[in-house]
Amino acid sequence: MVFIKKQAVGILLLMAIFSLAQAATALEQDRFFRAIEAGKFPIFANLIKEHPVLIYATNGQGQTGFILAAKLAHEKMALMLAYLGADVNAQDNQGNTGLMLAAEQSHTNTVKGIICYCARLDDALTNNQGKTAAMLIQEQDMADYIGRHRYQNKMKRGIEQQALHYGLAANNLPPQHN
Repeated sequence: MVFIKKQAVGILLLMAIFSLAQAATALEQDRFFRAIEAGKFPIFANLIKEHPVLIYATNGQGQTGFILAAKLAHEKMALMLAYLGADVNAQDNQGNTGLMLAAEQSHTNTVKGIICYCARLDDALTNNQGKTAAMLIQEQDMADYIGRHRYQNKMKRGIEQQALHYGLAANNLPPQHN
């Protein structure tokens, strides 16, 4: 009976510690999304370095950091998240991917960067209006960016240099948990 009580106390203690960690994570997630909204790359990079799981975090609209950065035309942040392993095909609560939102907002450089750099894009994904990223790109007269890859190596080198500068490495990140 004493063993069971000690085990129960241990479980309660672990639950309390986990709750504190959850609260800290919520605070860090808020700081992470505010850094993206403000375009503060050094803060953004340092938060990822301290808390690598942030690349998988979502906000109240179901947007990942990649989606939000693409939507706000923070190309360098979006591509850094892609480099670090963020899901470039993730969809928010409206079914939009980062590429869809960048296209919808006519952020041509961000669209170009995502298309050139993110080889893992899923062209078959649709949002809640039934539109694919390619449809949104064509609606915004950016169709000439579809299929372009000539800047890929230059972009990749730039993102890798930024990652090294901030001490970030794609292979040091934890696996994504769904």
